[in-house]
Amino acid sequence: MAAPNRHFKQVVQLDSGLLIPASAGVGKVLTSDGSGNASWSTDVKASVSEDLGGEPAHPKVVNLHLAADTAISHKLTSVTDPTSAQDAATKKYVLAAPTGAMTKRERVLGTVYQPNTERTTFVIATIRLEGAGINSEGNILMDASNPPTTKIAPMQLAGSGIVMYFPVPFYVPASCYYKIEKALGSVTIISVYEYTL
Repeated sequence: MAAPNRHFKQVVQLDSGLLIPASAGVGKVLTSDGSGNASWSTDVKASVSEDLGGEPAHPKVVNLHLAADTAISHKLTSVTDPTSAQDAATKKYVLAAPTGAMTKRERVLGTVYQPNTERTTFVIATIRLEGAGINSEGNILMDASNPPTTKIAPMQLAGSGIVMYFPVPFYVPASCYYKIEKALGSVTIISVYEYTL
């Protein structure tokens, strides 16, 4: 004769242990359905989250959903290096990331350049204007369009027999373009140095 079901509406305290029929709960977890009925299950995912995968002994998180104010007080270990713009980076990756070097570039008037698609670039361009009977005018244009149309450093020289050098520092954000152009007279690029931040 089967033992009758027992219903407890208070806390149950076990002082000596719980006797479970042989093999009833070995390698299983205790789960409950919507009505509160408990049963043994070998599906670890069913008792925790639909986002867990892997084997019961080695579950893995497939999708991790955190609330806006969720605080994680433990370390995330064995994190891979980032490959996309929004990927998280490890401490080692950040400290080992190249800080860039000031590099001299060969640049041509009227040509569009895109220094870097992922990092901001600091540029120092030295431009020579010479007045030879007419005014001379040069421009540096920079923005996200190709070709760029926003003038960030207009340079002008009026008079004859005058030579002036314009050292122009500026930033080119990631994926943006810049161009040095001659608008009038005698304009020459003396040097362009780029530093990737």
